[in-house]
Amino acid sequence: MGLASSRVFRVVAPTADLALPAANTTTGVTQINVTHRSIDVTFFPAPGQRVDESSLTGAVTLSGAGAAGVAITGWSLGRGTTYAFTFSGNFQAGDVYVTIGGCATPRAPSRRRRRSTSSSTSRAPPSPTRWRRSAATSLARAATST
Repeated sequence: MGLASSRVFRVVAPTADLALPAANTTTGVTQINVTHRSIDVTFFPAPGQRVDESSLTGAVTLSGAGAAGVAITGWSLGRGTTYAFTFSGNFQAGDVYVTIGGCATPRAPSRRRRRSTSSSTSRAPPSPTRWRRSAATSLARAATST
């Protein structure tokens, strides 16, 4: 009789989190409104995937008393997979809820040419994967101090 063995593999999903201000922290209204002027979000694609930049417009939304009158106006790539989401308006003292959306897509195939004796087949690209947060929103609290 042969010995039974088992193997394990892990399935992962892309995630995202606040980089600056960090989730569940307090920041001064002057710091966010004058000094930084963006909300930085780091995306963590699953292995073999990349950030789908075409999905970032509208991917970050703000709510809560501290975000009244504030709207995300655009984004730019910072470093790695961290993006700075710029905003219009000014934060005020109160809770700010940041909801993160967007997608990850499979990485583009290598540009190296391969020789093949079989005929090539065309496959549809895999569907994008939505970013996940362990909690639906992240919280940054805007304080009246600077």
